[in-house]
Amino acid sequence: ITTNSIVGPVVLGGHGWGAPSAVMAANGAPANTNLTGIILHDPMLGMGYGMLPPNGADNRLPTVTYISNEYEKKGTRYGARTIHVQGTKHGHFEDAMRKRIRLP
Repeated sequence: ITTNSIVGPVVLGGHGWGAPSAVMAANGAPANTNLTGIILHDPMLGMGYGMLPPNGADNRLPTVTYISNEYEKKGTRYGARTIHVQGTKHGHFEDAMRKRIRLP
């Protein structure tokens, strides 16, 4: 990501296994990029090999995490704010996207 390749502010997002990738990409981006935050949904934060905060990396961006009932029970928390969306399951996010972009 370079400052001249993106116009306007950028927020990275990730769901499930995509969450660690979003966090690591944000933390690895140069400080002069247009990244302004991270939004995660049910993050699978067990991977990262020490590159995810608090295990050696500094998360310099505001991060909001939305979690389903399953992830609430696991105690998943990440970022400045974690919001439990009551009555949801991990797959609900995927189902909503399929309907939105008309996938089978």
